[in-house]
Amino acid sequence: MTAVPDSALTSRQPGLPEIRRFKPDVVPGTGYETETPYGFDQADHRTAGLPTLDAVRDAGNRWVFPELIDDADLEPHSVRWLIVPRLLGFGATHGVLFRAHDLQAPSEFVTEAMQD
Repeated sequence: MTAVPDSALTSRQPGLPEIRRFKPDVVPGTGYETETPYGFDQADHRTAGLPTLDAVRDAGNRWVFPELIDDADLEPHSVRWLIVPRLLGFGATHGVLFRAHDLQAPSEFVTEAMQD
């Protein structure tokens, strides 16, 4: 019998090494719900949202992609917060206003346009 790759596992692998490499406290995500207060959500939001959620969860689990520890020396890292947009009346209970310069980012990610 041939092993069939777990497509859910492979779909979240691209973001997981980056989380382990940069060790962020916060990861911004997109929506992953099918329905929103304004109708059906975009397919690309759902397609990116769930793998981001899974990668954030699994980045701290040494038993998921253990080869990243052995081959790339990427130790597990647990993200403190996943920020996902919500709207009032659709599950949002709190809100925080922030801009790009309110967050600390590695200098290679900061551009002049982000520094308003």
